[in-house]
Amino acid sequence: MGKHIRGAILSPFFSVGRLHWPTLLFFVFLNGLVLLNACLHDPLVNYDARHHLKNIELYSQFHVPGPLDSREFFSPPLPYLVPAFLMWTGVADLWGAAKVAQLLNVLFSIGLTYYLLLWCELVSPGRAVLKSGSLAFLGMLPVYYKTFSLVRGETFVAFCGVFVAYLALYIFYKANYRPFPVAVLGVALALGVWARQWSFFFFPALMVFAGVMILKRPGCRVALSAAFTAAMVISFVLGSWFYLRLLRKYGSVTAFNREPEATFTVSNLPGEFYVGLGSGMLFSDPVRPNFPNQLWPIFYSEVWGDYWGYFLVYGKDTRTDTAVFGPQLQPGELLTDPLPGWLRTNRYEIDSYLGRVNLVSLLPTAVYLLGFAAAFACLWRFFRLPNPGLEDAGYALCLLMVLVSLVGYSWFLIQYPNLGKGDTIKATYLVYIFPFLAVLASRFVEMVREKSQPLYRLVVILLALVFVHNLPAMLTRYIP
Repeated sequence: MGKHIRGAILSPFFSVGRLHWPTLLFFVFLNGLVLLNACLHDPLVNYDARHHLKNIELYSQFHVPGPLDSREFFSPPLPYLVPAFLMWTGVADLWGAAKVAQLLNVLFSIGLTYYLLLWCELVSPGRAVLKSGSLAFLGMLPVYYKTFSLVRGETFVAFCGVFVAYLALYIFYKANYRPFPVAVLGVALALGVWARQWSFFFFPALMVFAGVMILKRPGCRVALSAAFTAAMVISFVLGSWFYLRLLRKYGSVTAFNREPEATFTVSNLPGEFYVGLGSGMLFSDPVRPNFPNQLWPIFYSEVWGDYWGYFLVYGKDTRTDTAVFGPQLQPGELLTDPLPGWLRTNRYEIDSYLGRVNLVSLLPTAVYLLGFAAAFACLWRFFRLPNPGLEDAGYALCLLMVLVSLVGYSWFLIQYPNLGKGDTIKATYLVYIFPFLAVLASRFVEMVREKSQPLYRLVVILLALVFVHNLPAMLTRYIP
């Protein structure tokens, strides 16, 4: 029995009955680096760090935050509950509780990458290269390591997204609509929205995918429809409390710490937001406050670097031995000429390296985008064919998860603009789409291999060189 259980657990790392070492090594490396960052990164350094820590403190006192307590009052409670419990029991102070939250992120990363392998095995049994390639493309992204070193709900959302995608294929394509997996899907969706509002974007993608499969499975339409309805009901019953409270107290389930625009229109933001390309500094100094409120260069610099200054762009007050980060590390009060003697920072040393990272990362970015574009053929066949193949269905689901998220995030940016700097442009918010983009990129590279072995080898070598060059961008500089 024990041997059987171990075999089942290790099965994602095997191909055709043999251990696939690249898959195992990528899995260990990726999660090992997540663990290293979780151990090293100062838990007090985060986007809106003070307010996230305040939420932990308030929940430890059985108090749900309000706008006068924390600017993150609208954030769901799940990321704060375990550290709050540790504070309530006296096991840890605030710093220790936040450090435990970081270590929990390691478990979420392990779960995410494990279910990503299971997803690949479900979609393409025996194709070990798809598994190892998906992990490699995910592990190339500095934003992944940065996000999983922070005390935030996006880490659970990322795990939840992959888990939900796996269950969706298992239930609606494989027609395994037994009560247990359906109930697990409902609970997973509920926990996702208890972690962060971005999880709401799972629902439209899942609705489209399940709806198409229900139409294409005439023999079990009633059962699949019942399964989908049951999962939605469970997710609403378990997940709605926090949002109904926001609706009752603040008049909207999308309450935020900034007032929305009166109308939704693209004119809420200037043209430079949509078409700005970095004002000539994308490859030389991609750090705030350069090219403010330009969507593509800021988002790109956050994916591959640290535009906002919470991971790689480092500062320290040597008088108090405390971190200096974020808006403090931009020209103004602290960054004067010459710098204050008590301030230690790499702001004017790392900028050129981050510019080179942005430059060499054009290659993997192109592969991600080509994989994304190639998946539209799968989506087309998924809609058009009376009985689409499992691969088409799986890649179509990946694409739906990404497309819905991009549309939803665009609505958020336009409805809640920040004209001065664009501080809601953060790749961390969408970290959960990158596992899906990694799968699509891995599939595209496999397509290249089928067409041309020499071109495939060249692409792999160049990607490996980019990875080596970018490796320092995957390790935090905020070490207390």
